[in-house]
Amino acid sequence: MTSRHGKDENLVANSVACSRLRELQAEFAALASKEHNPKLAQLDHRLSHLNDDRPIRVDSKPRLSGVLDTIRAADVHGIAVPSEFLAPDVVSIMEGAVVAEWFGGYQTQEFRRLAMGRLLDDLQSKMHRKAVMSIRDPLKIAVNACHDTSLAGIMSTLDVFDNRWPAFTSSITFELHSQPKSILASIFTGYDHSHYVRMRYQNKTLRLPACAAPSDHLPDHPEFCTLEAFRRFVRNLAPDDWEAECLVNPRT
Repeated sequence: MTSRHGKDENLVANSVACSRLRELQAEFAALASKEHNPKLAQLDHRLSHLNDDRPIRVDSKPRLSGVLDTIRAADVHGIAVPSEFLAPDVVSIMEGAVVAEWFGGYQTQEFRRLAMGRLLDDLQSKMHRKAVMSIRDPLKIAVNACHDTSLAGIMSTLDVFDNRWPAFTSSITFELHSQPKSILASIFTGYDHSHYVRMRYQNKTLRLPACAAPSDHLPDHPEFCTLEAFRRFVRNLAPDDWEAECLVNPRT
């Protein structure tokens, strides 16, 4: 078993090692509190008595995210949960607030770069190496165990997030497909096959907006993004120097 330095961890939005990302997370959490706390106040008469008569808010103690996480963990393990917490309208309001708190920052390019840029850059690099080396590259499958926040972060960065907190055991799959192409085309691209990336979440295929242009996906199959288009999107997103960007505060 090997381990890596904490600053190199890229399977999560690594705010522990990135002060700028930590600052952004705090800013968007504050925005979520301002926007969603009034909505949560509408639930006080239904929920406060379940929380020692204290209101549940994005920034309360315990925080709404912790309350919701506890509810879902209990429910999925068959532990009884007060019915008030499972009412569809209550779940919708609570989930909307927590999603805004944790993932609202992904609306900005800077947040995406610092949170998921390195992970997606690793992914495209592995795919590029496989496409170039073919069977000379022994990698056939790579499995990463990560957090629900990582899944939502990846989908947000690729503009396919459904604004629902990922369920337990959720997964994302990136597939690399290939088909033979002409000798002339292989000279210009460096690949002897055309390569395509397909993204799936919970066994459902997702169409990446970054590959919407006709030249950026397999004809008649927009779910198959060309590897070139996928790499172009990710490389524009990936930080040139993550540690340096983490130290920079654009407001100073």
